[in-house]
Amino acid sequence: MQLAIERIMPRLMQLERGYTPMESRSNRVVKGQRHSFASATECAITMDGSSLGSMRLFKKHSNGPHPPGTIAIATGDLARYPGFANSLLHLLRPPGSEFVWQVGINVAANFNACIRRMVGEWIWIMGDDHILSPDTLIRLLDHNVDVVVPICVRRRPPFIPVIFKEAHADTPKGQFPPWNWHELPDHGLMEIHAAGTAGMLIRKRVLEAFDDPWFEVGKAGADQLNEDTHFCGKLQRAGFKIHADLDTYIGHITPTCLWPARTATGEWTVSLDLGSNCRFQLPPSGLEHLTHVVKEESPESAGEHAGNNQRR
Repeated sequence: MQLAIERIMPRLMQLERGYTPMESRSNRVVKGQRHSFASATECAITMDGSSLGSMRLFKKHSNGPHPPGTIAIATGDLARYPGFANSLLHLLRPPGSEFVWQVGINVAANFNACIRRMVGEWIWIMGDDHILSPDTLIRLLDHNVDVVVPICVRRRPPFIPVIFKEAHADTPKGQFPPWNWHELPDHGLMEIHAAGTAGMLIRKRVLEAFDDPWFEVGKAGADQLNEDTHFCGKLQRAGFKIHADLDTYIGHITPTCLWPARTATGEWTVSLDLGSNCRFQLPPSGLEHLTHVVKEESPESAGEHAGNNQRR
């Protein structure tokens, strides 16, 4: 997994060098202050890797123009999943935007370090256990609201969306009632009370209203981190609004244990164990179909694919 990032980071850095804002490290977000950032060369990362192609794709998918900003990757275990690395390579973003990457076991400290290094007019917080569509970021930017999140699924049962309502009087400290799937509207932008930080887009004007540190642990329940919900509470008290985009989703990668299993009639199949005693059996007919459409990874199949590529 580390190798996946080692392969893509030189390409990311190559694309970044052409438009790193002057004195970007001195452009700090300070409460009550406005900052002017140096203009950036127009270049963006896309599937084809070309500046011209990326501009065409960006204009096609966005209602922009949008100002540049910062894509903050905060993780405690760098590049656990190649799907995430692939998502970064395909991500569309406004010209002049930059990546910052912070690794550490303290999630709140990672977020704060990214904010201190941010450039542009917004910051988009992302962990490395997600998979994104190429237009995820620009769909969120199109809303032009204080804070907006995509719909993300909590990766343990009962698999609720990671968006929350205002706490009741009897709600334990640090917890918020969740929005359940059957309660959500079909489409549109919905105001919410709190959310997880996965894919959270925050405008600079919001961060300027607070002192450093923006994210803190242990403030909403001493035995819990809750850096995300505590941050959302600060936003609410300051008069900022948080929205969820019901038409934009991100995937949440979870470890899955695969077990050999038998159906009620004795047929062999595979069971997916998602934790908390939550298991799902795959239908045997589906497994049989996979044997016909998916090539098993082996030295023989690798050689066959290589031969096919040479013949092309």
